[in-house]
Amino acid sequence: MTAKEQIEEMEKQLLSAIKANNSSALEELLHDDLLFNLQDGKTITKQMDLEVYVSGNINVNEIITQNQSIQVIGDNAVVTKIVQLRGLYFNQAFEGLYKYIRVWKLFEGKWQVIAGACHVLP
Repeated sequence: MTAKEQIEEMEKQLLSAIKANNSSALEELLHDDLLFNLQDGKTITKQMDLEVYVSGNINVNEIITQNQSIQVIGDNAVVTKIVQLRGLYFNQAFEGLYKYIRVWKLFEGKWQVIAGACHVLP
């Protein structure tokens, strides 16, 4: 399996873990030093991200992706995609179209997300 194919599979696993609210899987997929910029400009860490899933304060009911692009650069991979999300965040319904960028890095044969950002699309 090529690195690009591996990242395609890792992205599927990540989205599946998000939809299933599987904090254990997310724990494995996200690097301990992860930094992620939210659409409001706030930067969160892995621990901050996991807390929302563990607490049950986020429930994603629908994830539809399109226009995925993967660029492998050595032991790093940059993924961009457009994602349609629908669910509940702190019991408030949300639905929207978002542009994501994620950076994966290979650590001892294991891909993990080290950085990312999300922007709301009109």
